[in-house]
Amino acid sequence: MVVSNKAVLREQAATSEGEDDRMDWQEKYFQKLDENVNDLKIGLQQLGQRVDAVYQRIDTVNQRLDSVIQQLSETNKWVMALVVTTILSVVGLATGLLPVR
Repeated sequence: MVVSNKAVLREQAATSEGEDDRMDWQEKYFQKLDENVNDLKIGLQQLGQRVDAVYQRIDTVNQRLDSVIQQLSETNKWVMALVVTTILSVVGLATGLLPVR
């Protein structure tokens, strides 16, 4: 009976060690999963920050383009005024130089 009790105790010890190994493996697996999830969260946060930075740059470029377009519109108004004035001046000179019959 003593031998069988020792054998039973050895089996129980081996079984509990196997369960401990399995638990250690599961704990390590879940710990690694947690680390991977945390790494993904950090990566997504960094990506979000980069996207925000790109949007800010795009907004800055859009503001500059709007400013340039407004300046070009004002310049075009002046150019059109000068062209009309020049045409009227040429027509006025041409009619003044023509001999009256």
